Amino acid sequence: MAIREVLGGSESKFEIDLKETIKSELTRKKSSRPRPNAPIVLRDKSGLPLHSRYYVVWDRFEGLSPLIRSSIVYHAIKEALGVEEALKTITASGLTVEEARDMGFSV
Repeated sequence: MAIREVLGGSESKFEIDLKETIKSELTRKKSSRPRPNAPIVLRDKSGLPLHSRYYVVWDRFEGLSPLIRSSIVYHAIKEALGVEEALKTITASGLTVEEARDMGFSV
């Protein structure tokens, strides 16, 4: 197989801060208030049974590539909700508010 192995880079402090805040929002009880400027987490369970699409809407993603955003969201899901939920995640996207609205989300 013509696959080349690569070693992932390390996360910057900014990326770690984003991931930790997303993890807090993923585990926050619905009855508690979100922190100021918290990301909006959308979970779409339509499509494949037992699988989810996660969209995290947050203007702090501005300037980050889609690949980095997706990596941050995916790792937040894995660390906050567990490996099993991460394996059932078919989309992990980070979007700005404008991008989310362009996709048809009401945020």
